[in-house]
Amino acid sequence: MKKLMLLILVVSLINSLSLVWAAEPDLVVEYTFKTGSGDTIKDVSGFGEPLNLVVEEPANASWIPGGGLLFKDVNLAKTEGPATKLIEACKASNEITIIAWIKPDNLDLTGPARMFTLSPDASNRNFTFGQATTGYQIRLRTTVTGNNGYEPPLRVDDVVDINKMSKLVYARDKDEGVKFYIDGEEVEGDVDTIPGEMTNWDDSYQLGIGHELNREDDLGRMWLGEYHYLAIYSRALTQNEIKNLVGAPVELRGKLAVTWAEMKVR
Repeated sequence: MKKLMLLILVVSLINSLSLVWAAEPDLVVEYTFKTGSGDTIKDVSGFGEPLNLVVEEPANASWIPGGGLLFKDVNLAKTEGPATKLIEACKASNEITIIAWIKPDNLDLTGPARMFTLSPDASNRNFTFGQATTGYQIRLRTTVTGNNGYEPPLRVDDVVDINKMSKLVYARDKDEGVKFYIDGEEVEGDVDTIPGEMTNWDDSYQLGIGHELNREDDLGRMWLGEYHYLAIYSRALTQNEIKNLVGAPVELRGKLAVTWAEMKVR
């Protein structure tokens, strides 16, 4: 009887958290890679029209039992049209948090290799989260950093681990501060601010993973490795929220970002 009551309590808690989070516009896209088959990566954020990603080369990808997708050769998965809900939300907030639970295949990936990108080609983007051999580079378009998000990008050197999954988080707030986390711990990058406003984001860009969207320089910007979780918030998560996400199972990551205290306030 006690076990049954405990199970009912847990189910009720999960449902309550889901309802609370469904009303929050902050989690804009979320991919848990639980589909298990086919060529579609579902956006399960519950916010707006889903931005599902379609894999262009299914033969070059393998679903991982239990959750995950391996890109084992040149590939690209992208939305069918512009990532409108994401672009509008981030332009309005002037903040963003990008989350990537990934396991890179090797240390030769460069370009930077496009792990997660909102861009049409090699010279223009709203953001790109990429791997540059042994480090990560994140380019964010603002009124100061330019159309390529390169003046400056954030670089975090000598941190890529190909032997395990790494839980990466990039958070940029409206006061222009930027932070990078690995497995819940803050890691120092080469800059601590990304100046400017995100109001100049291009409304026509599609969201993609694994490559630049026009597949320019087919080998030079591809990313190979395992995807386990991707998400984007239209605000900068706090370190406590990030620690909650890192410790939560995939099914509850988006819903446990806020703390109980914060939910009471909201």
